[in-house]
Amino acid sequence: MVFGEFTVEHGVVEKKITDSSCQFQPLDTIHDAQETLPDYPPTKRMKTEEGEGSGEKREVVENTDSDGLMHQENPDQKLPTRPEVPNVGQPRNHYGKTNVHRESRLWFAKSSIVCVSQQKDVAGLTEAARRVFKNIDDEVKETNCNAYIVPLEETAPMTSDFRGLSERLDEMVLADPIELDDFSASTHDYPDKISFTGAPLLDPMTTSSREVLEVAKRRRNTNENHVYQKFDKTKNKYFFDGCNQNVVPKELEFFGRFRGEEPAPAPGYLPVPIYQVDSLEQMPRLLEVLSSTSMSVVRGLGDVIGLNPDDFLIETLAKVKHDYDLICLRQIPQKATTNYWCVPLKGKKRPNPREWACYDAHHTKKLGEFSEYYEKIHDLVREAILQLNNNLEEADKITEELANKMKESSMPMDGIDGIAKDATMGAFGTNMDLTDTTTWPRQAANVNLFPDSFRPDGCGTLLNFAGEMIAGLNKPQMYLKLPGARTTGHLENNCLTSINYNMGPGDCVWYGVPMEYAAELQKIIAKKMSLLTMLVEQFWGCEEEILKAGIPLQKFIQKPGDLAYVGIGTYHWVQSNGFATNLSWNLATPTYTQLAVAAACHDHYLANKYSSLMPIENIAWNMVMRKAEMDEKMKKLLKNILMRSLANSQFEIDYISKKHKVFTIRDAKTGDVKLDSVERCQECRQVLFNNVPVVLIKEHIPKQKGKPAKYVEDDGTGTTTVPLVFCFECCSKKKFRNVTVYQRYTLVTLASLFDGFNVLNDVPSTSGTPSASDYHSTSNVFDDAYDSEDDSAPSSSTAHLKPRNRYQTKFW
Repeated sequence: MVFGEFTVEHGVVEKKITDSSCQFQPLDTIHDAQETLPDYPPTKRMKTEEGEGSGEKREVVENTDSDGLMHQENPDQKLPTRPEVPNVGQPRNHYGKTNVHRESRLWFAKSSIVCVSQQKDVAGLTEAARRVFKNIDDEVKETNCNAYIVPLEETAPMTSDFRGLSERLDEMVLADPIELDDFSASTHDYPDKISFTGAPLLDPMTTSSREVLEVAKRRRNTNENHVYQKFDKTKNKYFFDGCNQNVVPKELEFFGRFRGEEPAPAPGYLPVPIYQVDSLEQMPRLLEVLSSTSMSVVRGLGDVIGLNPDDFLIETLAKVKHDYDLICLRQIPQKATTNYWCVPLKGKKRPNPREWACYDAHHTKKLGEFSEYYEKIHDLVREAILQLNNNLEEADKITEELANKMKESSMPMDGIDGIAKDATMGAFGTNMDLTDTTTWPRQAANVNLFPDSFRPDGCGTLLNFAGEMIAGLNKPQMYLKLPGARTTGHLENNCLTSINYNMGPGDCVWYGVPMEYAAELQKIIAKKMSLLTMLVEQFWGCEEEILKAGIPLQKFIQKPGDLAYVGIGTYHWVQSNGFATNLSWNLATPTYTQLAVAAACHDHYLANKYSSLMPIENIAWNMVMRKAEMDEKMKKLLKNILMRSLANSQFEIDYISKKHKVFTIRDAKTGDVKLDSVERCQECRQVLFNNVPVVLIKEHIPKQKGKPAKYVEDDGTGTTTVPLVFCFECCSKKKFRNVTVYQRYTLVTLASLFDGFNVLNDVPSTSGTPSASDYHSTSNVFDDAYDSEDDSAPSSSTAHLKPRNRYQTKFW
């Protein structure tokens, strides 16, 4: 959003403020296709418990290792064992005498040795040395990874019934209209946030816009929504709770046909298919098989399109822009089956890795500094490999020395405190934005080599109808990894699909849980961490506990050149087990299933006081404006969304009229404000579609522990003000007194679009899915092409109006 010399992009205020009395704190709004950076201090201190279970007093033996960590042994305590749960590595209920930070350093060193020793430029290794490296590889090798090559012509079970959830999905977003005798009124007069699930009270297929608007007006005096059912938080608290789970048993039988000589997966593990691509002519079939997948690997695509991994080498990137500000996560490197923490524990506290919570810190480094660190670690590893090659009998000593040198060579923590003094903090360069094609022409050219249906701005994504570019969603981003770099567990924003290409040279290990088991996983997360924060807190799932809960777990290795495809609604978490550079973004596949799940996810967010990043209303209206090609089911879904959105606009207009002393409405096209295509509330991040409230703020006091952020409204005495967007709810709660509402469209315009969108008759397609270039043209995506600019048009609801951006950032 542009206001004179002020720029507000996705809620971040960017301007040099010379008045020292004005303090504006930008909001954290880094977006990515894989994970989200929670709004927490540089180091996060988690509560540790002294014991679990019945609370009985237990006799323990305390041990203090060189790290200063207190460890306990309880020889009488035993994990409950079930024959169906396989051995997944070191038990995560206690560490015993394990020196966690020494083990972390050794794993970091050994994984680095394995990765570098396998690179082509490492030559002259003796056979004896290779055997030693093989033994080291066996020590750090992940277990229970299952991925089988499946021919593209093979059809997986229940592909026509997405994950067995089609009926449930229809009930959520395409429910039949119902009649209510008793309406539950809101306890406030400002409009409720829009919801997309629950039954409508009018039939979207047969109701005219005039009827929708007239019924919507009843809310003005009653606070009752007579257009669609009041939002039910309890039904949306967990994502797809109590749903059909019939697909996985059939998939296990299906995948069994393709495992060849591979051993059968351990009980509870679900394999993923590997699809080999040898020609772009196979893309239509590939898209078809991917449409119902939970997770898949696509192999060979990089060779087919001529992708050049050398253009993505960290050294190459640093030469292009040495001073690029790179966000770095600092984490303890470790095997994927453990969850060591980087904070020191005091008194009798003990590390309890059975908790799912994660620790890390983040700060910003120049890309050149990160590249120097990366190369320094590489050089140390190469030196150790040469020593090992000549002194095999000293293998343990050389490895230990390497581990210590790697710790000593760590990048500075820049004043971040609260870290155990003996912890080795690896660096993970995240969310490196490649959208500036002037700076990154070679990298952009590589991205453009992907098939159109896979490109972030191609025909294969509904995000092209959003009208905005969001880093990591429909903007490609890079992730620069050393061994142990973790992307903690998450769903993609609005349960979109994502693609992640591994440039190598090392491997990454992936975990996934199919969408139909999302609620069961969330219940464990809520129990282990917090129900209130299950969507924002970082977690690292414990294999053992997931399997004991009866949740199928997918685990596979992504090799260099592999494209990992994460299907709709799949929970996943990722770790690099070598040096790797990954390229990633989201896709919103242009299907009914994707948009329906995104709408359901919007309401899941709403029930958990979290905001949807995907602007669903904007996408729906823009698809109609552009006469996008779609099937009948997609049309029905859009008609449902449009009816709710139209009613919501009426709710807002009536509220503005009711509170006319506070709100002044202006035409967004002729006012002194140029809105971005998508605007979000500065405080709660709600997407605002049609009526956008703007408040002049002279001082912003950032939120502090236990205290919310404070915005001081302009009273005419400030020397510098910043116009910020707020939703109607936040305007009411913050008691703003002078709010200008910028209206994109008149209700006449929206009503005309609604009535003109006929579900039963084909809508002629003129342009199909737009390309990203449409957003850089002189006309805005949301230019009101249907508005005749005739303010005398009959509309009792608009006659009085004359004249008329902590999103979690995800890290791969």
